[in-house]
Amino acid sequence: MIVRYAAVILLWVGVFFGLVRAQGNSSTICSGFTMTTDTGTRLDSTEGFVYYADGRVIFRVHYPVDQWLVVQENEVSIFYPRSRRAFVLTSEGVVVLPLVTGLLASTRPDYGLGMIGFRLADQQMTGDTLVTFWTNDRRGGRPGKFQLAHVGGRLAYCLYDDPTNDVRTRTSFGSYVTTSSINLPQSMLTELWTNGRRSYEKVELRDLRINVPLPADVRYFTIPADAIVERKDW
Repeated sequence: MIVRYAAVILLWVGVFFGLVRAQGNSSTICSGFTMTTDTGTRLDSTEGFVYYADGRVIFRVHYPVDQWLVVQENEVSIFYPRSRRAFVLTSEGVVVLPLVTGLLASTRPDYGLGMIGFRLADQQMTGDTLVTFWTNDRRGGRPGKFQLAHVGGRLAYCLYDDPTNDVRTRTSFGSYVTTSSINLPQSMLTELWTNGRRSYEKVELRDLRINVPLPADVRYFTIPADAIVERKDW
């Protein structure tokens, strides 16, 4: 359950990793967020704040649970203050999900996909919409294909298709704001198909600020020494 919950949140962590790394002129980001997940049989809502600093994405969740969630390179740390329990999930490589790489956009010629082995296979221009198609031909490389659409220089949607693992996602972006010369979407809707099942995640941001001081307990957060820590491979 912990691993699954982290994976759902990580579908849009890439908004902050990707756009900050792509546009490269922001030291911190903070925003309130609401995420709604619809699996068809269950509707869940998560609320809190998200921060970016020093290469880390930090979530401070207030509803429905009191929780910290920190993503850095190949590690996801989750801490529950009330129970003093913590989970550290470690991946074999840097945490990279379809949305993460899809959002390495805007300023890089290859949208950041080149660094994980993808190359531009084709592109089409229809009216004001540029659609690019990306494949990975490396032996042992990351499977799947990407399709990105830009309208007026902004990422409109990102498709990822991995038939080998039966995973497909489509994320649409909207309600862009420009802060400190960085374009960031305040609304994101992801459709996820996996193992024949379909679900939706909608994220809405509020009071988004860039290059502002973060609270010390956020910026330097670590799992407390008295926490009961369980480590898992992911």
